[in-house]
Amino acid sequence: MENGNGKPGLVNGEDGELLFPCEMAAKYVLPAIRAALAIVLTEEYGFTSYRVAKLLNLTPAAITNYKKGKRGIKLIDQILNDPRTRRHIEDIASAISNQEYEPELFHEKTCSICKIVRGVED
Repeated sequence: MENGNGKPGLVNGEDGELLFPCEMAAKYVLPAIRAALAIVLTEEYGFTSYRVAKLLNLTPAAITNYKKGKRGIKLIDQILNDPRTRRHIEDIASAISNQEYEPELFHEKTCSICKIVRGVED
C-alpha cells in the first residue's frame, strides 16, 4: 500500500480514493490487526471468541466475522505472514495472555505494523 499517487502524505485506498495515512490505517490496517489478534488468540492461545471480544472491546459477532474473513480480510494474510508484523501481533497476544497488556503496547505495536504495511518503516 505504497504512495504511488505523487501526492505527499496521501495513499491510494482500495477503490483508488486518496487517503491520509491514518485514514488508511483506520479503514484497512486496524481491522486486519483486530482480525489477526482474534485468530491468534483463539487458535493459538485457546481463548474463546467471547473472551477475545471482551478483551478487545468488540462484539462476539465481530470476532466471528474476523475469523470467517468477512472483516479485515484485505491485509490479514500480509500481517500474519510477514515475520515483522507477525512478531508485533505475537507480542500483543502474549501480553494479553499473560495479563500484562498495556494500552501503550497496543498503540506502539499498531503504529509499527501500520508503518510496515504502508512501506514507511522506521
